[in-house]
Amino acid sequence: MAGSRFHGDGFNTLVADAANPDSAISLTVNASTIHRIWLYEINMGNIGTPADLVSVYYIGQCTAPGGSAGAVTATAIEDGTTNAKASVSVLHGNLTTEPTYVATIAGTGVTTPANGDLLRVALNHRAAYRWVAPPGGEFVAPAITTDGFGGVAAHASATTDYMIGFHWVE
Repeated sequence: MAGSRFHGDGFNTLVADAANPDSAISLTVNASTIHRIWLYEINMGNIGTPADLVSVYYIGQCTAPGGSAGAVTATAIEDGTTNAKASVSVLHGNLTTEPTYVATIAGTGVTTPANGDLLRVALNHRAAYRWVAPPGGEFVAPAITTDGFGGVAAHASATTDYMIGFHWVE
């Protein structure tokens, strides 16, 4: 998997409606620079006041990015060079509108069991989770305009803050 490596985080607040959560992050292919995205590491956790509650974190494929106050600048992860390439992917955090998640059943979203999610983790608010792809097991976004990945957490009643971080190659 050759290419440049990047990292970016997204933050949001859990809403008390688990059926309609607000996504923390979306990472999609740039409309003017078509490329592939290999998502190889995902970090997630609660960053608010800890409690003994469990939220479910979802990572899903999307065909359109979520909306936010503006794109987030990704951090280049290079081997100490000063000429690191800038990411051409579009990264949004603290989303105000949801990404268009891929669903395997029409009319359902990523938080509906088995309908388009790539990764689903039940996580206690006092814990953090790190997913690392096995060799050759990265999630790959097709080289199609605005396709990529999104991340969201859901809880039926908690309203604390959470974070999802992506590491990718493009």
